[in-house]
Amino acid sequence: MNRQVDIVKNTILRGLMAACIAIVVMLPLQASSQTQTLVSKKMPAIEVVGIGELQRMSENKDKSGLLLPPWKSVEVTNVFGFDIQPRVDTRATFVPLGIDLDQFDLKLKLATLREGCAKSSSKWWVTEFQPVTDPRLFDIRALPGRSEEFPFDVVVIYPAVSAAREIPRSEIRPEMLPRRVKLETVKAAVDVTSDGMPDIVITEYCCANGATTVGCDLTCGATYKRSGRSWKKIDKSTPC
Repeated sequence: MNRQVDIVKNTILRGLMAACIAIVVMLPLQASSQTQTLVSKKMPAIEVVGIGELQRMSENKDKSGLLLPPWKSVEVTNVFGFDIQPRVDTRATFVPLGIDLDQFDLKLKLATLREGCAKSSSKWWVTEFQPVTDPRLFDIRALPGRSEEFPFDVVVIYPAVSAAREIPRSEIRPEMLPRRVKLETVKAAVDVTSDGMPDIVITEYCCANGATTVGCDLTCGATYKRSGRSWKKIDKSTPC
């Protein structure tokens, strides 16, 4: 009888030891998984955040001179924000604003240095990117109030960040924004760390009072980038 009890005890002890070993092995794996999650949410290295617009080219025009489909080519134009010289053949990411389209990357073809619009203004780089080839951008309808030639704006991120996506206005809450930024002045909020929170915020506001640009004569703007738990203003635009 005692021998049977000893056998049962030994069996139980071996089972407990095996369970302990399994827990010890799993702990490093769980820690590794948590580390990978933190790494995936690390802010990528971003040198430039700008704004531009999609432009579609055609040989057809209406009576007022506006271009009409079918479109011959599509490109991103009127890009502002490059205050450093970008490297030719490197890629930038373009995040469509207000429209149901994923981000896309384009390679830089040319960068030309230009003087600012006033003596006190900084120099900036005019950029030319490869044409857009995605057929969806040839067919998609323009946003309300936009011409079909210039259907929507894009946020430009350089170098490319494949995870970048627009956060819809309906998902933005005031506490997500930099201090003193009013929700109604937000032109774009972009997540680049895949956590559903804004990492880039671009604003447009009336220069006179900081309110919305509706009925405003002069429009100003600012661009913010998240830095750890705080925000940093990385660009500001004012009329010349």
